Amino acid sequence: MDYFRQFSDLWYRFPLFWRFQLIGWIGFAILTLPIKLSLDSTLSNVAGAFVVRDGFSFAVTLGMRGIYRRVYRSNKEPGLIAASIAVVSVTAGAIQLPVFYLLGEIFPYEERTVFSRSVPLGVFYYRTGFFTCWSLLYFGVKKVREDMEKDLRLALVESERRNAQLQMLRAQMNPHFLFNALNAIQAEIGNPNVPVKRAVKELTQYLQFSLDHGDDELIPMASEYDAVMSYFEVEKLRFGEDLLFECHIDESARRALVPGIILQPLVENAIKYGQKTCDPPVRVRVNIQRFVPHELVISVANTGEWLEPDGVTHEKQSHIGLSNIQRRLNLLYPDKHHLTIDHSDGWVKIDIVIPIIM
Repeated sequence: MDYFRQFSDLWYRFPLFWRFQLIGWIGFAILTLPIKLSLDSTLSNVAGAFVVRDGFSFAVTLGMRGIYRRVYRSNKEPGLIAASIAVVSVTAGAIQLPVFYLLGEIFPYEERTVFSRSVPLGVFYYRTGFFTCWSLLYFGVKKVREDMEKDLRLALVESERRNAQLQMLRAQMNPHFLFNALNAIQAEIGNPNVPVKRAVKELTQYLQFSLDHGDDELIPMASEYDAVMSYFEVEKLRFGEDLLFECHIDESARRALVPGIILQPLVENAIKYGQKTCDPPVRVRVNIQRFVPHELVISVANTGEWLEPDGVTHEKQSHIGLSNIQRRLNLLYPDKHHLTIDHSDGWVKIDIVIPIIM
């Protein structure tokens, strides 16, 4: 097994051209073996034909490659490439005749197999066609490889752009949350009924979560969920009995990987809009579960009514969290996620369905 792995590693270190060249010529030799045996059943003569005829053609293709590389680097115009293939293939085919004739003087079997049982003009056409096919395959593989490299470069550029945009969107959320949390703590400083020290501790735990996963595109759902519990505690200390929350997460969902800071903006909006649109206490429900083996459902609901954005300012200040999440989901799970909003019977519910990644 180790020998096979070593051979595989050595093989893939070869340039792509040489891998195709070796495989192609070995395959060609195997396919033409019955023809050579029919012309001369002597194994020594057949082996000599391989070395002389196919060995020389192998060398010719190396020269053709050098010409094609210069042509391709200077001008990739299809018309010029087609003309170069025609000229080079005809020239290579014509070279075969005098060379085989001279070799036939040295190796009698070559003279018999080429000139006694074959028509020289037929050999010329056969070899010209052969070199034309080789040329088309050479440029075809080169074009496919360049297209693949181009697609890879575009994919890398798109990945870098997407990562930069995701980092920017995530960076918007931490200051947004921190601003609101510090305002909440500041408002309660000096209030003997509010344990500010505990609020600072919960806030510290959330910020520690942000630092630990600041550069992670995906984080465990359990980390996000526990961080939001700290956020709830900060808000609970602020609003007291005016805020009630029920939270549940399936054990099987805790290890699922999710985009960082996806749950907290939903909870923040639920509290904010619940206060604006319903009488206290505001009720918030968080439910995270596996819907099917490969989907994760994140649900956040609050009592109150849905408020549509009513302008640029309102959208920027009040709906930044939801629109932020939607853009991130579009980047991470194009055509593979769902975000739905339902508002009825005095409740507003937002469901997010994303593929499960473990």
